Amino acid sequence: NIHINLDTISISINECKETKYLGLMLDSKLNFKAHIEYIKKKVTKRIGAMYRSKGLLPLKYRKMFAYALMLPQFHYLDTIYNRAGITKLKELDILYKKVAKIALGVDKTESSLTVYKDMKWLPLHLRR
Repeated sequence: NIHINLDTISISINECKETKYLGLMLDSKLNFKAHIEYIKKKVTKRIGAMYRSKGLLPLKYRKMFAYALMLPQFHYLDTIYNRAGITKLKELDILYKKVAKIALGVDKTESSLTVYKDMKWLPLHLRR
């Protein structure tokens, strides 16, 4: 615990391992592992829903689903958490590709560049 005295004001700040602030999971080491795991958990749930509905929804609506409900998860605060380790960032890249491929209904072996072009997306490493 940290205790700060400012003239007549005494403030006590408690240390914690991680906390959520404005949608960003901050950990005591600022390595953003907790935030990336948080994003992965949210996106994985949505991927499941998107995958189950891919036979029901036409391409136009699958793309809308990806744009509206998936992209914000990857893009919000990405300029902050891009300082995470490369291994953790690659985990997000894999999910990002998976979202695009499910939205387009293509095989998982399809070229990522083709998929990004069809979705009109930039690869995550170029966005950061």
